[in-house]
Amino acid sequence: MKTGYIVLAFVILFILAIKLLTPDRALQPVLINNIDTSPEKQSVRKRLIDQYKNTGLIDKIDTSGAAPSVYVGQLFYPLKKHEKETVMSTVSDYYYVLNKKTSMVIIKDAVTNEKIGKYSQNGLSIKKR
Repeated sequence: MKTGYIVLAFVILFILAIKLLTPDRALQPVLINNIDTSPEKQSVRKRLIDQYKNTGLIDKIDTSGAAPSVYVGQLFYPLKKHEKETVMSTVSDYYYVLNKKTSMVIIKDAVTNEKIGKYSQNGLSIKKR
């Protein structure tokens, strides 16, 4: 049980650090044209996504559909809304640069496989738990 709290604390601190490095999407409109498509930024996004997976925030990402589906783990749920948006904006931006057909991601529960929300240019829309 103690290990779970340590991991959760690490994840929250990690997300807060990322939040300081990225613009606050709540304060400005998200414009697809403003996404940094440089290889350096994509590399940072990829490392972040890998860390989200390693810490259990994200279980997997399925890119076989029209929009990527992000399967979130149990550590995702206690995050604050702006922290969830930071995670999803990283995923959205990363996959948009790879495939410019959509900037939206579908959010699914990793255990139930049910859709619980989405993230798009308009922000995060997620079911209350």
